[in-house]
Amino acid sequence: MPLLRDSDAAVRDATCPPGKQVARFRFQGVNALYLYVRPTGARDWYVRYTSPTTGKDIARHLARAVWRFDPAETAEDRPLDRTAAKSRTSQWMEQVARGRDPY
Repeated sequence: MPLLRDSDAAVRDATCPPGKQVARFRFQGVNALYLYVRPTGARDWYVRYTSPTTGKDIARHLARAVWRFDPAETAEDRPLDRTAAKSRTSQWMEQVARGRDPY
């Protein structure tokens, strides 16, 4: 799985190769954070972790991904930029370390 460097440009420039339904990228700096890119250009943040309750490997949708905010979007519709996704992933992983499933 390709590794993205910690930059807004890397998030913006990530693409899905022709013929694939989704391209998955690991994100540098936070082990559990992944960027999924679709052929349409849609981007989503996912968090992968081992569930503390079931022991299964889980990939959970964190939020839509952007490299900059659109101020016209409401708070509940707003996707996460790279910094916010890293912060929320860290929060989720702290909960996993305490034995709680963050989802």
